[in-house]
Formats: sequence, structure tokens, C-alpha cells
Amino acid sequence: MKSRLSVLLVLPMMMSSGGLTHAAEENSFEEGSEFADFYGEEAFVSIATGSKKSIDKAPAVASVISAEAIKELGARTLNEVLESVPGLHIAPSALNRLNPVYSIRGIHTGYNSQVLLLIDGVPFQYSHSGSRPELFNLSVAAIERVEVIRGPGSAVYGADAYSGVINVITKDAQSIAGTEMGARVGSFDSRDLWLQHGDSWNDMELLFSLSYQHTNGDSDRVIGSDLQSTLDGVLLTDVSLAPGALSTGNERLETRLGLSNKNWELNLWSWISNDGGIGAGGAQALDPKGIQNDEVYLADIT
Repeated sequence: MKSRLSVLLVLPMMMSSGGLTHAAEENSFEEGSEFADFYGEEAFVSIATGSKKSIDKAPAVASVISAEAIKELGARTLNEVLESVPGLHIAPSALNRLNPVYSIRGIHTGYNSQVLLLIDGVPFQYSHSGSRPELFNLSVAAIERVEVIRGPGSAVYGADAYSGVINVITKDAQSIAGTEMGARVGSFDSRDLWLQHGDSWNDMELLFSLSYQHTNGDSDRVIGSDLQSTLDGVLLTDVSLAPGALSTGNERLETRLGLSNKNWELNLWSWISNDGGIGAGGAQALDPKGIQNDEVYLADIT
């Protein structure tokens, strides 16, 4: 068993009145314009420069996926949403326990340090490797919209944005405005439950969300050989468990508490994963009994 505790604490200080937005504004394209068919109804993007601009004027190749589009996709998680973005391909890492790798313009590395993931403008990555926390996957119940730059974003975001930038803009209390709950079941014994509440008192807004996801994993993802198979061939042993199914089950609890007024905003996140399958095995040798438990916490105040 492997357990890990990760804490990400970010204190960004923003003095200007610009910055990232939590809600889409009215479409700026005139009906029938040459850009309307190409960009659709999502006309504003903030990821390219750090301030909101019409998407046809953004100095980058950008895509925007709204909450309405996500609902139509039927996606459950952020990774499934990103699979719909043209030019962005998702594949399991051969080095990092099958964690998803976001490949843009053909650049593909095991720890995916060249694509920067932001949550409400806050970088979400390990400083030592540049990768995202293991077993991390954001529920779509928390997402208001997703903005993606397909191409270099280092001029604004630094070296970790060499290949692209993904900014997940989450729902605020106003966009929830009350209590929402839901459930979903599917194949591989998949179960999703979510609960959200947003309210306001005077100038203070409060948001609470909880999401639970469980899956046994896809038992049909079978590999014919692993690293131990190679060693068996050299040492004339018979230790490898291959061919066999990859271990891809997982159980995840995601919570968020948000407080804000017109001057500041505080967000407290937690992602707790239990009984996570370890893919092809910690040493690239199939291990159907090994599991990984992870706890990741994120706090940011603006």
C-alpha cells in the first residue's frame, strides 16, 4: 500500500480590477459574422492574456467549453471534457501509473510537465516534477467552463506552459444559487454522487460542494507482457502475472468550501482517493493487489 499527503497552498495577490472571470458574458459576435460559426457562442476567453478578451482577438489558439456543452457531452470528469478539444489528445502515461497525459501538438512526456493546469487561475502541479497530483481528476459538477490554449503560453505563465495551458473556471455561489444534487451509475460499477449549495448574506457569498466517484476499473484493459516478463526471459524464471488486466479502479471524494465578498475570495479544496489501482504496477510489473491512497489539499486566497 502506498499513501501520500499533498498540500498546495497558494496566496496570489491581485491588485487590478481585471483577472479571470467566473461567468461568461454576452456574445460579442454579431449574428451572421464570419467568426460566429467558427467559435460558437463562447465569445470571451481570459486565459491567453490574463484578462478577458473576445476569443477572435486572443493572441493564441484557444478553445472554451461551457457548462452547457459539458452537460451535452455527458462527461463525468475534467479528463473526459478535455478529450473533446481538437488538437488535445489524452493518453495514459507509461511512467506515471497511467495518469492521463495531455498531449498538444505532438509533445508527449511521461509526467506531462509541459502543460500547465490552472484551477481558477491558480497553478495546480507539483513543483519538483511539474506533474499533476496522482489520481487527480476534477468532477464536472464543479466546473463552470474550461479554457484551453493549444500552443505555447510561457510568455504569460512561465516555462511550465511550454506546450499549452488549461484553466478550469469553477462555479461560484451565484451560478449555483441554491442547492443542487444528482447521481449517476454506469458500467464497471461506476457510481457518481454530488451535492452543491450556494447562498449569500448581505455582501458575503458561501459555496459548498461535495462529489463522490467510484469505479472498479476496466477489466478488459489487458496487457500481454510487462517488465517482469522481460526479466523472466533473461533469468529463465516464471514470476510475471502477465498477461493480465491493468488495475484501474478508484474511489474519490472531492470537497470544496468557498467564501467571498467584493474584496476577497477564499477557497479550500480537498481530494481524497482510496483503493486506487496502480495501473501496470509500481515497477511496471502487474500487481492486482497493490493500491494507492492519496490526499491532496489546495487553499488559495485572492
